[in-house]
Amino acid sequence: APLQAFLARAEAIPAGGLSSDDALNRDFLIWVLKRAIEAIGFDSGRLAFTSEGGVGQSMAYVASSTRIANRADADAWIARLEALPKVYDDSLANARRGLSTGFTQPRSVVESYLVSLRNEVAFMAETDPLLAPFKTLPGSIPAADQTALRARAAAIVADQVQPRRRQWLAFIQDDYLPAASDVVGIGSRPGGKAYYAFQARSYTTTDLTPDQIHQIGLDEVARIRARMEVEMRASGWTGDFAGFLAHLRTDPRFYATSREDMIEKASEMAKRADGGMPALFRTLPRLTYNVRPVPLDIEDTYTTGRYNGGSLAEGVPGGYIVNTGKLDQRPLYELPALT
Repeated sequence: APLQAFLARAEAIPAGGLSSDDALNRDFLIWVLKRAIEAIGFDSGRLAFTSEGGVGQSMAYVASSTRIANRADADAWIARLEALPKVYDDSLANARRGLSTGFTQPRSVVESYLVSLRNEVAFMAETDPLLAPFKTLPGSIPAADQTALRARAAAIVADQVQPRRRQWLAFIQDDYLPAASDVVGIGSRPGGKAYYAFQARSYTTTDLTPDQIHQIGLDEVARIRARMEVEMRASGWTGDFAGFLAHLRTDPRFYATSREDMIEKASEMAKRADGGMPALFRTLPRLTYNVRPVPLDIEDTYTTGRYNGGSLAEGVPGGYIVNTGKLDQRPLYELPALT
């Protein structure tokens, strides 16, 4: 009902008298609200985790972008920690509902998730990302209060969060995994085809069907494959395509030699990209960013690189997050596109 009421309010705004920017914002808001209302019927919360993580990893991400600048910030983070056990409880209920209705992740996703989940359960106080915001506190908070805040946060994590982590791990490992299907693809689940079509429309912001989108992909693969042939010959390669791929995947020159080397290569490419931005865009973001590695506890199931947003208001930079693990699987020629 609240979403329907919000949608009615947005649709009641006359588009005629709006600036082009405001008209676009109105239309986009209406699209977002309609998508949110349609999504309710799919009960997608039943998929309470992905191969990259669930509630614990999401909260760790929030922690990594949290900066405590005053007592109010510290109290706000304490409040979030106190609310976290309920989020675990809700996730457990959602996943159980997924099990009972057959709307589940495939076994491969569950096994991948378990890697990061076991790391999460093994956190010690000094390595727990949920406590990281309290490592550096401002001088405006008295030393005694700093000690008390850190102790309170550690107690919440130890007494309330950690038991939920163990409970969540036991459920995923003992109940969910044995029931998980080897068949991948949400389309094989009850109601999955309709959900997949909804997601396809949402992510592409079109009314195209999955089959139509797939055909676009096939056409693009064919176009790119032909272009690769041209570039392969231009590089001086005289062998076949399979040999060229083997060359790209095995020649040491295409791979970083250490974690530090990977970060340095990504940083240099990012700075080059920054230098080209003014020629392409008249409005540039004010928020700066840094280049930093993916946390070790999630790198095994994380992508090679992505951007994490920051906040100018909170004094938190954006982050180009680069995976420095399994370097033999991360050729450097992937970095320009990612950067």
